[in-house]
Amino acid sequence: MRRNKRLKTNVWQKPGAIVFVFVIALLGLGFVREKHSAQNLGHEIELKERYLRGLNQTNALLRKQIAFMKSPLSLQSRAQELRLGLVQNQVSQTVRMYEFLGQSSGTNSGMIFTNSSGEMTKTLR
Repeated sequence: MRRNKRLKTNVWQKPGAIVFVFVIALLGLGFVREKHSAQNLGHEIELKERYLRGLNQTNALLRKQIAFMKSPLSLQSRAQELRLGLVQNQVSQTVRMYEFLGQSSGTNSGMIFTNSSGEMTKTLR
């Protein structure tokens, strides 16, 4: 009798142990997979940051090149190189533009203008 009871409990204990080991193995595999994916993401981030640093350096160099190319000396030398025939403008060719600021109040009311250098002028009516 005793033998049969012990046999019955052993039959039920073995599958439970197998399931327990299987669950622990699955949890271990899941942990290893998550660690591996986190490591891959870190590697991808590092590669993209390195690429971004390279783009920033290239951008800085291009900004310096554009600033140099916009300088008057560079533009003048480039115009001479291309033989465009550009020369300094004459004083008579310069037109001053005045901006209307509104009417002033008072007895000598007139219109107030400002020129490109910021000087204010007043015209009487």
